[in-house]
Amino acid sequence: MSNIFTDLLSLERTRSRVKEDNQKRLLQLASKLLAETLPDITSQLILEQLTQRERLGSTSLGAGIALPHARIVGLSEPIIALLSLDKPMVFDSIDKKNVDLFCILLVTADAGDEELQTLAKLANLFCNGDFCERLRAADSNESLYQAAIK
Repeated sequence: MSNIFTDLLSLERTRSRVKEDNQKRLLQLASKLLAETLPDITSQLILEQLTQRERLGSTSLGAGIALPHARIVGLSEPIIALLSLDKPMVFDSIDKKNVDLFCILLVTADAGDEELQTLAKLANLFCNGDFCERLRAADSNESLYQAAIK
């Protein structure tokens, strides 16, 4: 069985030990990172959709993990960006713990149940303590990417 990261993540959308302590700037960085691999979709559109989703309620899973996600018009298939932070940041977490692992999921505008299934698969992976520790131990973009797709 393949890891969902193998299918949806690329090294170009992986950043380790990001030095950011502001939720808005982190989402801006993630939007730019995602847009760089999507020639027909702007970082502004991605940021607007991620921000709109966060207004509905925090996408924190607890335990230092957040899963911001959005539906994007013009996207042909789901993609992920993965970021680990140098220091955990406040992110309106359900357990009041700061967040240091961000998995940003973009899905097609008409994803329907596919979005929920993908979110469930990601949440299940992040419930694995060994998986999260591997991600947190990664000290380069390459090692974070490798830890995610293992």
